Amino acid sequence: MSLYKIKLRYTDGLWRKYKRVKDNFTCQKCGRVYAPDNAGNLQVAHFHSRRHENVRFDDDNTLLLCGVPCHHYFDTHRTEFEEFMLNRLGRKRYDLLELRAHITKKRDDKADALIIRQMIKELE
Repeated sequence: MSLYKIKLRYTDGLWRKYKRVKDNFTCQKCGRVYAPDNAGNLQVAHFHSRRHENVRFDDDNTLLLCGVPCHHYFDTHRTEFEEFMLNRLGRKRYDLLELRAHITKKRDDKADALIIRQMIKELE
């Protein structure tokens, strides 16, 4: 059973694959490491919601978290999430992320898929 009812796009699946490999199947909050074949609870969390298309697939905006409890905790404790992200990114990267998040970008799943596939390839 999922706590979240989000319509996933093909590119969301690619980004999830990229983040899991890049972050070694490890929750970025609690440090729990998942086996690649048993990572169903490991989710990609967005600091700026998915409606901010410009940072939807941005490493600074997304992080790998255990769905429960870590992702759920940050979803219900925004101030702590903001502090965590500020500590994680530092002031300069945090401020730049804020700027990028509020720039309008037209959705282009084909281009995003090409870019993410290349990013995955570079990790392998």
